[in-house]
Amino acid sequence: MKLINKFIKSKEDLILGLFGLSLFLILWAEAAQLKWIAPIFISSPGEVTKEVIIMFQNRTIFPHLAISLTEFLLGFSAAAFLGIIFGILIGWYKKLRGLTSLLIFALYSTPTIAILPLIVIWLGFDIWTKVLIVFLSAFFPILINTMSGVENLNSDLIRLGRSFGANDLAIFRTIALPGSLPFIVTGLRLAVTRGMIGMLIGEFYVSNKGLGYLITSYGSSFQTSKFLAVVLLVVLIGITLTQTIGLLENKLKSWKISRD
Repeated sequence: MKLINKFIKSKEDLILGLFGLSLFLILWAEAAQLKWIAPIFISSPGEVTKEVIIMFQNRTIFPHLAISLTEFLLGFSAAAFLGIIFGILIGWYKKLRGLTSLLIFALYSTPTIAILPLIVIWLGFDIWTKVLIVFLSAFFPILINTMSGVENLNSDLIRLGRSFGANDLAIFRTIALPGSLPFIVTGLRLAVTRGMIGMLIGEFYVSNKGLGYLITSYGSSFQTSKFLAVVLLVVLIGITLTQTIGLLENKLKSWKISRD
């Protein structure tokens, strides 16, 4: 009994989360069964699950899934690479930070959808339009969090490195990067959600393939079960990516180096 109680206590958040999700699904199923809401507006969890299975069985979902994941991974990878590099540089050099800070926060505050027409003018309706939208959506959370990580480095460690003759490159490698890792991972986790939103926005407006296109197509034709099935796939992908990065974040919490 003690082992069971210990297990329940250690997994309390997970158990409560699963209970809440189960309760929501039960209420949803009952609402659909009792026709509290017209079927054209909502479907039952069983019907949505059935549509997901059918999509995979007849393989119709695979081309759309492949194009969406390709757009996301290309844009997110570029955002992570450049966001970390520029975040470390801007966070480290105060003059560069002062020169770019207002521009960075202005661009970060600008909704990506507001400049979508301009991106279409630049790149047309090609896949690279969606890749750029994902990149712009994911880049700034990574950049800003990396900058914060560098700004919060322990100044004593930096002075100690300087006293041993370490140059900027050595300090970047041995102090700045390890000390900023928890902030970087937090930025990556936030960027996943924004990147997924950017991918869907691009496919809503400038695509004839992808999960976003299917959501628009099924929604406009009132195919509620199929619409919710694709939304469920998007949610599952987002949860999987976020939780994967979250596990990495938990492992790196002990690396955090705070400024005194």
